[in-house]
Amino acid sequence: MSNDQGECSPLDHLVINTIFDLDLAVSQFHELGFTLTPRGYHSFGSMNNLIIFDNHYIELIGLPQDTDKLGSILLNSPTGINALVLRTSNADNIYETLTDKGFQTEKPILGSRPIHINGQEQLVKFRVVHLSKGQFDSGRIYFCEHYTPELVWRQEWQKHANGVQRIRELICISDQPEIEAGRYARAIGTTIANQTTRIFLNDFLISIISFNAYYERYGQLACDSAGRTSFFGAIVFQVAHLDMVRKFLDSNKNDMQHVEHSTNRSLVLLSKFNTLIEFVENQ
Repeated sequence: MSNDQGECSPLDHLVINTIFDLDLAVSQFHELGFTLTPRGYHSFGSMNNLIIFDNHYIELIGLPQDTDKLGSILLNSPTGINALVLRTSNADNIYETLTDKGFQTEKPILGSRPIHINGQEQLVKFRVVHLSKGQFDSGRIYFCEHYTPELVWRQEWQKHANGVQRIRELICISDQPEIEAGRYARAIGTTIANQTTRIFLNDFLISIISFNAYYERYGQLACDSAGRTSFFGAIVFQVAHLDMVRKFLDSNKNDMQHVEHSTNRSLVLLSKFNTLIEFVENQ
C-alpha cells in the first residue's frame, strides 16, 4: 500500500491485547524499563497505554471490566501480539485500494481518545481501516491515519531507561510461510525480499517463518500457538547496548516472566500475555 507520495506505508504500531489485564501489562513493561504514556480511553470503548519511539509505537490495549463494547474484537481475540498497523495519510484511498485488490475491508472508522498532557485534556483523533476478520489468520491488520500526531509522538515519551531505540522486527509464524508472505506483500503494497519470506518496510522487517524455524529460534520460550495455523510470535527491539536492558531483565522478580541471555540477544517471555520479546543491539 502506498501513501500520497507513492511510497510503501511504514509501520505505525503493533498491538498487544491484554483484555482485562491492562494494569498488569503496564506494570510489567514499566519493570522492563519502558516509558509508557498516560492512559487513554477510546471512543470505541477500549483503553490503552503506549510505548513511543521516534516514528512508531507499541500499543497495550485492554477493556474496562464493565464494558459491553468491542467484545467481538478484543474479547474474541487471543491475548498477546494482536495486530500489525500500517500508517496511511488517506484512509479513504487505502480502503478503495484494498477493496480493488479483492480484500474484504471494513469502511474507515473515526476514532478518538482524550488524554491529559501537562494538566490539560487533549483529544487524540484518527481514522482506521481494518481488513475484515479472517483475511489473515495471524491476527488483525489495519491502517491508521493520524489527525493529531503531535499528541502521540512527544519527546517526553520517546526515551526509555532500558535503551530500546525502535521496533526492529515482527516475527510471524505460519504453516505456509511462502503463501502467507505473498498475501502480506500484496495487502501492504510491497514485495518480498529475494528468495525469502521477509518483507522490509523501511527499517522495519516482517519475517514470516515456519513453525520449525520458530521453535529452533526460540526453543522453550516460544509462545503458545493455541492451535492456530498462523500467529504473531515475537517482537524484536533494537537496543543501544544489551547491558542496559539486561539490568532490568535480571532485576525483575516477576515469576510470570522467563528470561534468557546469549551473546548477541536477550529474550523475555511475558507468559501472562503470551508475548515473546527479543532484544538485539544496533548493528
